[in-house]
Amino acid sequence: MSDIVYNTSELVDYKGFYEIPGFNRHGINTKGEVIRKSDGKILKPTLRPSGKTSIRGGYVGWHMVNSHGKISHITRHRLLCIVFKPKPDFEKPI
Repeated sequence: MSDIVYNTSELVDYKGFYEIPGFNRHGINTKGEVIRKSDGKILKPTLRPSGKTSIRGGYVGWHMVNSHGKISHITRHRLLCIVFKPKPDFEKPI
């Protein structure tokens, strides 16, 4: 999977890291490591705790600033899907 990239391009300054659509200040590699483009630092992920009213806990992710300047928590599996999963072909029946 390391040579297959569907939705983005490799960062010029950081080989092996790819642009994350919607999060233009960061890049991700196929291992799921996120890098900050301004200084090249690999960001440490956080584990989102599960709560009594939430079933979303247990996912690894980061608090990142999106392209609109808003801070949001996004999980590793979502970032990997955005960058490396092929776009669906909606012409074909589901």
